Order: sequence, then C-alpha cells, then structure tokens
Amino acid sequence: MRLNRILAGMLVILLALSLTGCGGSNVPDWADTATETELAEQVVDLFNAGDAEAISAMFKDEDVSVEAITKARENIDDMGAFVSYGDATVTGGTKNNKDYVTVSLPAAYENGSKTYTISFYQDGSLAGFYVK
Repeated sequence: MRLNRILAGMLVILLALSLTGCGGSNVPDWADTATETELAEQVVDLFNAGDAEAISAMFKDEDVSVEAITKARENIDDMGAFVSYGDATVTGGTKNNKDYVTVSLPAAYENGSKTYTISFYQDGSLAGFYVK
C-alpha cells in the first residue's frame, strides 16, 4: 500500500512537472474532442493491457521510463477487470509555447474506479499521464 502511494505521488509530480507553465482551459483549434477522447481511451487500453513500453514510446518531450509506468500499473491490479469508460472532459493549455489537450477520463473496474488524466500535443505524443 505504501508503494502504491509513493508511485501515485511520483505520477503526480511527473504530471505537474510536465505541465508547468500551463495556462487556460480552452481547447486548441486543432483539437477534436472526440478524437482526443479516443486517443486517451487507447492509452488506457494499453495501460490496462500492461503495455508500458508502448506508452513510454508515446512520450516525445518527456523521458518516462517503462519501469515507472509498470509500477504505476500496480495501482490498478486490485481493481479487477476493466468494465467501461465514463464521460470524458477535455481541456487545453500551453507549455513552452506549445498547445496541448488534456483528457480527464473516468474508468470503471470490477472493484472500483480510477480517473485518468492524459495530455497530448498536436502530433499525438503524450505530454502527461496520471492515474488517480
């Protein structure tokens, strides 16, 4: 349990660092809410499947290790099988003069739920990934 809290804290720090200097909640002109939500679902599907390598490879500007993602995956091991997604919320911001989109995506599991916060740049690369 303590390891899970440490890992969750590390993900919070990673997200905070990766989105430092962000502003606004307006979705950029290039972003399509449905497309960004679908991309977020694909990332969560990879996460649920344990494909940390694929998620790590999606980070272009940040260095996120396979090991960090694998450890974060341990936070949902006791949640049981994935059931469904809830309604996503899409916002936007800017980091280093580069627009990004953030999708907050609820996910139901057999034994509870988690909310994923996943940020993308225009090219589809990940700007941030957080599990709460």
